[in-house]
Amino acid sequence: IVNFAQGDLGAVAAALGVVLVVAWTWSYWFGLLVGLAASILLGVLVESLIIRRFFTAPRLMLTVATIGISQVLAGAALFLPRAFGDTSFGNRLPQPFDAEFRIDPVTFNANDIFTMIVVPVCLILLALFLQRSKIGVAIVGSAERADRAFTLGIPVKRLHTVVWVVASVLAFLAMFLRAGAVGLPIGEVLGPLFLVQALAAAVLGRFERFATIGAAAIGLGIVDQAMTFQDWARPAYNEAVLFAIVLVGLLVVRRPRGSRVDSDASATWEATREIRPVPREMRGLPEVVWGRVLLWAILGGFVLSLPLWLSTSRINLATIIVIFGIVAASLVVLTGWAGQVSLGQMAFVGVGSAVGGALTDVRSWDMAPAMLVAGTVGALAAVVVGYPALRR
Repeated sequence: IVNFAQGDLGAVAAALGVVLVVAWTWSYWFGLLVGLAASILLGVLVESLIIRRFFTAPRLMLTVATIGISQVLAGAALFLPRAFGDTSFGNRLPQPFDAEFRIDPVTFNANDIFTMIVVPVCLILLALFLQRSKIGVAIVGSAERADRAFTLGIPVKRLHTVVWVVASVLAFLAMFLRAGAVGLPIGEVLGPLFLVQALAAAVLGRFERFATIGAAAIGLGIVDQAMTFQDWARPAYNEAVLFAIVLVGLLVVRRPRGSRVDSDASATWEATREIRPVPREMRGLPEVVWGRVLLWAILGGFVLSLPLWLSTSRINLATIIVIFGIVAASLVVLTGWAGQVSLGQMAFVGVGSAVGGALTDVRSWDMAPAMLVAGTVGALAAVVVGYPALRR
């Protein structure tokens, strides 16, 4: 799944470790161990109390559930400093040991060096765990076909718990190391651009090739930081360049080889539940035909009668509701019918509104042709994004 709570999953345990070191002046290493134990416990609790309830639910529903989990965890991270009598988290963690080196004009301290060591070690251990250990191989196999793994006697739900514990531990290590490098801001863990970079790297590596994902993530980070520290730097430039790089990467990366049978074999992942249409044999039945007519008549009468019993402000509000209903209908087409999960649907709304607003306000166009042009431009933008997305 796409886990929106990944950063918050590590931030709670990291906040606990940091507050023990900063507020209670405990040892760096003891704070690291306590936070590590807390991350293991948190992973078990989140999976057993929340995630397991969505085990058979569509993956899109579980992805939405992780948004709620992130809000709960963010609140817990905000509460921790007050519980320990300290709210000052602007300063970095003290250095774990005395060491530094310099590549002019940048000086790398012990926190930076420790990060350089821990991150590749974690990646290597994770790769060995998934490829060499019995539990790791079982995790990979059950991820491809959970139903088949069940029939073979593999404890899929228990493996699910192991996966969330590993994810929680890795998230904690990342946030704890981040606290030593740049500090640990409470309440704002990882921004949207960071999520886009991480997802882009994962997609380029097909969510399974560690070397490709690592190289792509490091490359995107280097490009982003290289532009950030230029005199002409603008956040919009970074986003546009990264957007272009991701599109080119998606077009260049080849599809995985294999037949359609192989593709259909990995059918465990389900985005949404299938809503079956009315069978063709039943569409001509009188009760079905008249039921549809009656439904549309009630809906039409309700809409046409709104000006009779609503004030002007309420009618404007109803208009906005209908506009967002159109956006919801676009998600029904994209996710419900095509099976594509979009995290940037409102971006297409923004493109259309920007073009339509410019044509009507600046160029003084009539509403009808402006809407037509705005819709066309939005469709072109959707093609630019959708074509490489469909290749994946």
